[in-house]
Amino acid sequence: MANFPELFQHIHQTYGIELNDVQKTFIEKVLLSRKAFIKLPDNHRAFFNALPKDDFITEKAILVGRRKGLSRATIFRILGNESLFIKLGHGLYQRLF
Repeated sequence: MANFPELFQHIHQTYGIELNDVQKTFIEKVLLSRKAFIKLPDNHRAFFNALPKDDFITEKAILVGRRKGLSRATIFRILGNESLFIKLGHGLYQRLF
């Protein structure tokens, strides 16, 4: 994976776009999320891909995870991965990508 400052410089030189700090932070988070996703076991990736792209509640994640053969503890461990999910509130999550 490209070094982030080099990536941002490439974007600026290639497209003439100067990214602000918020945009840079967002790009870094998405790229790191993808990297974390690739490292997941196949059944964890299948669980992630089966979840809604919009926000979802814990009960939905449990239903999806159980169908993929995951234990409740594993489901919560995956949901706690801040590289993959944002916790929007009590029992409410959103995928980062």
